[in-house]
Amino acid sequence: MYSLLLTDREVSDLGFLADRGYFPSEIYDDMALADGEFDPDDSSEVPADLERRWEFSESVAWSLPLLRESDPDAYLSCLGGDLLDKVLKLAESIV
Repeated sequence: MYSLLLTDREVSDLGFLADRGYFPSEIYDDMALADGEFDPDDSSEVPADLERRWEFSESVAWSLPLLRESDPDAYLSCLGGDLLDKVLKLAESIV
């Protein structure tokens, strides 16, 4: 399993990018809150800047380097700041 620590806003951003091909939709569709994390349906209780651990399987994690190979110019071109750093760190960890 792979995981990312993301705020709710970052999760929303990845969904937007996945719909447009700038982030693997396979990862976004497979993401689930790790055990013990807050219920996403109870977001009224979650501070906006709280990072929660989202997990996804190794088999879909490979879609990130495949996206880089298939379209290096578009690869993560719409990400910036902390979210870009998190995704690049994830990409480096996929072995």
